[in-house]
Amino acid sequence: MEFPCGHDGDPVKGQVPDTLVIEALFSSIAGAYDRVNWLLSLGRYGRWLDEAARQACDGAELRLLDVGTGTGELALRLAGRAGPGSVVWGVDCSEPMISRARQKAGRRVRFARGYAESLPFPGGCFDCVCMSFVLRNLPRPQPALAEAARVTRAGGRLIVLELGKHPPPLLDRFIRAHLRHWAPLLGGEPYRWLDLSRQLFPPAYIQDRWLAGAGWVVEHRARLAWGLVELVRASLPGQVGEHHAGRRQEWREQH
Repeated sequence: MEFPCGHDGDPVKGQVPDTLVIEALFSSIAGAYDRVNWLLSLGRYGRWLDEAARQACDGAELRLLDVGTGTGELALRLAGRAGPGSVVWGVDCSEPMISRARQKAGRRVRFARGYAESLPFPGGCFDCVCMSFVLRNLPRPQPALAEAARVTRAGGRLIVLELGKHPPPLLDRFIRAHLRHWAPLLGGEPYRWLDLSRQLFPPAYIQDRWLAGAGWVVEHRARLAWGLVELVRASLPGQVGEHHAGRRQEWREQH
C-alpha cells in the first residue's frame, strides 16, 4: 500500500490519504491492533492512555467522547476513571475496530460509527473530547478539531495524545528505525504508514494554530517518554446560548 505525503496546512507538500483509504487501512489491522501497539511501544502504550484519561477525568459525573476510539482502549479507561453516572461514547470510522471495542467494553461504553469531521452528536453535549493518535491520520485535521469544539460544552476540555516531533536526536533515530523496520514486520504492510505519518505530522506551533483556529485554548502540553509522545490539554471558552443549552440538556438526559 502506497501513500501520498503531507497534511493540508502543513509545510510538507501533498496530502494524507483520503478518509476511505484510512478507513480501509485501519479496518485491515483491527485484529492485530492492540498486540502490535503494545509491542511497538515496548509496553508503554497503556501508560500513555492512562495519563490521557487522568487529564480528562476529575471524578465528577461527565459526558465523555473518544474520537477515533479504535478498539476502545482509551474509552474503557475513561469509563474506569469517570465519576458515578458518567457516560462515555467512542466513535470510529472503522466497523471492524468498533466491533472489537464493543466486545471488550460490554455496556460500559457506548459506540457509534462516524467520522471525526462530522460527529453524529448535537452541539455542546460533551464535557470532554479525547483524541489519541488520531490527528496525524486525518486528511484535514482542522475541521476535526472544529467539530470537536462544536460537540463540547463551553468550558469543556479537549485531550489530544499524539506522537511527538522532537525527542532527543539519538532517540529520534532509534524510533525512526524501529518504526520503519519493526512496524511492518510485526503488523504487516499497512504499518508502513506509521513512520510516514509521524514524519509528516507538523510541529507543535502548527498544531497550536489548528487548535486556536477551532476555538481551543491550550492549557497544558506535556512530553511523555522523553518526547516520543506529546499530550495536549485545551479548553473551550465562551458561553452557550439558551436554545443551544436546551438541546444539549435534552440530549444529555436521554443518554
